[in-house]
Amino acid sequence: MKYILVNLNNDSNFESSYIKNKLLKKVEFIEINSNEIKNYEINNNLIVIYSGGDIEHQKKVKEITKSYNLYLLIHLSDETLQHDLIFYSKAKKIIRNFYNPRLQANNIMTVPVGYKNQHERDKVKSKAINSRKYKWSFVGTMKNDRNRMVKKLKKLEPNFVHITEHFFSEDHLGPVEYKKIIQDSIFVPCPRGYSNFESFRILESLENYSIPIFKRELFFDHLKYLYGNHIFLTSYTWRGVSKKIDFFLKDHISLENYFNNLMDWYEEYNEALSIKYYDFVNNDNFIRESDHNKFEIFSYKFSLLSFNIQNIFFNSISKVKKIIKLFIKL
Repeated sequence: MKYILVNLNNDSNFESSYIKNKLLKKVEFIEINSNEIKNYEINNNLIVIYSGGDIEHQKKVKEITKSYNLYLLIHLSDETLQHDLIFYSKAKKIIRNFYNPRLQANNIMTVPVGYKNQHERDKVKSKAINSRKYKWSFVGTMKNDRNRMVKKLKKLEPNFVHITEHFFSEDHLGPVEYKKIIQDSIFVPCPRGYSNFESFRILESLENYSIPIFKRELFFDHLKYLYGNHIFLTSYTWRGVSKKIDFFLKDHISLENYFNNLMDWYEEYNEALSIKYYDFVNNDNFIRESDHNKFEIFSYKFSLLSFNIQNIFFNSISKVKKIIKLFIKL
């Protein structure tokens, strides 16, 4: 079946190329403007991509659903897991990013947040992993435990650190420069985002032939739910992350072997992902294996508790820091 795709997020710098070139790679669709829907026969074939935090997007989706049934709704940007999910009842199937343990319906699938549109992989061959300019690099804002992260990793030199005022602020690096930094880095530490464990940094590093490395969330493997049986390097502390990086920097053969295995895994993951979402979109009988696994269901509930506790903790720390800074200024 050929689907009709309306991408309300088309003007954004984020995610569109990831969705169309990775997730929907095997799905046949025609992309149109929302005003052109009336020119097409809509019969169980309408896909709409929208950002749930954008008021104009919400208005447009509401307008579309007054006249048409949604076959697939692709919901983006719900990082805090607080978006209104009212449009879910208007769609036969939903794809969303930012994992929410509370949403376990058979017609809902969660995908990684992806990457900025300009950061999709070039066809240029990657630099040899042992010849990179930087041992590690980090570009972003200093929130949550990122100060501690930089402090624990700074002894691993040379490195590249560029601190920005806030997300996509004027002092951010341009896409070409940022891409070059990643491509010339061996490791890219991937701390949690503002209020979620995910960030664009994960796939941006993989797309550009660098090694993402993580501090694990407490109690559960937060990467498992999106990446399955991944082979990512993780530790429970940034000190542990520093030790793992140091180990590979001292063993060039192990580093090269791991890098090659990771890139092979990523290629296989992307292929499996496109097949998985093709099946999800086209097969009405699609059921996830874990839906009948009691242990997995218990694990989801437990991870929700852990996820919420950690979000409360990190958000509280952030608020306390802001109050202290204001007090010092006074």
